[in-house]
Amino acid sequence: MKQMVPTRPITWCNDANQAITLIGNISWSDMQVAVSVLLESNNTSAFVATSVSNGGCDIAQATGVFFWISGLGTWNITSDIEGKKVLSSGKATISQGVWYNLELITKVQLHMFNL
Repeated sequence: MKQMVPTRPITWCNDANQAITLIGNISWSDMQVAVSVLLESNNTSAFVATSVSNGGCDIAQATGVFFWISGLGTWNITSDIEGKKVLSSGKATISQGVWYNLELITKVQLHMFNL
């Protein structure tokens, strides 16, 4: 599946600036999620998240654990969907046109990530 929005659609509420698909339940714990992503240019990014607090019209204020990678070669772990509350960050060798597997493992009090 290629999830992209070439033009921002008309929205009825304050939604997220990113394309997002939510599955699961906020009450789940001890979970593992993974996604394969293709970053096609330097100005693209992708994320995988767990424990996302809310969706729909309230998604712009969502909290959780978000693992981001950027085509510029950076990664971040944030506690908000806006990416402003950075818990950890670093550099990674990212090449455009290469598939990467993002994996986030969440345990009750422990969060791990793999790139």
